Amino acid sequence: MRGPTSGAGIMGMAEEGDLSITHLPPDFIRLMYAGMECGRAISCFKEVERLLAIRIERDGAEIREWLSVFNAIRLALHFTANVSKLFWPQDKPSAQVKNRCDRLRKLVGLSVDHPLSNRRLRNHFEHFDERLDKWVGDSPRPFAGIEVILEDDLPDVTRRALHRSVPVLYDEIDQSILMLGEKFLLPELLSAVKDVLSHISLSKIFDSTTS
Repeated sequence: MRGPTSGAGIMGMAEEGDLSITHLPPDFIRLMYAGMECGRAISCFKEVERLLAIRIERDGAEIREWLSVFNAIRLALHFTANVSKLFWPQDKPSAQVKNRCDRLRKLVGLSVDHPLSNRRLRNHFEHFDERLDKWVGDSPRPFAGIEVILEDDLPDVTRRALHRSVPVLYDEIDQSILMLGEKFLLPELLSAVKDVLSHISLSKIFDSTTS
């Protein structure tokens, strides 16, 4: 992404008494933030892939980094949701939020129906507690854990049982995350985030403020 992106560089300018950077257009700053969140999301998606490839043999058993995988997945989804919020408002937004989203999409050339415009992912993060209440309220029910990874060689009967007894699942076969019945394909989300970052990087706002 063009334009200043280094926090150390900004601090250096402040120490030298040059605070002209504070006069940047507000949308320039918003797009810098969006670009940084895209970069963080992409790094986390790549970390998921790296961790899934790790297999350690110990005492005749295969050890895998399941906890670290879920930590990376949650971070990737969190950053992805942050990007979505900047460009696509929730239902019935305030006029200020709607205007900001419309303006930023226009600046970078993103469509209203972009894949990241889907609010399902954001809603899960913002209302997860309520949805978990409903899930645990459907009792009595089987329970096998909060988060489980469905390995690609897992028998179908075991998969079906885990779908009923675990609120958050990652499926190695199609690289999807299932959260309380809502399915999200990680490769599709990664592709969407990369597309947003590409649009941000090509925005002419960076040319006009750095020339």
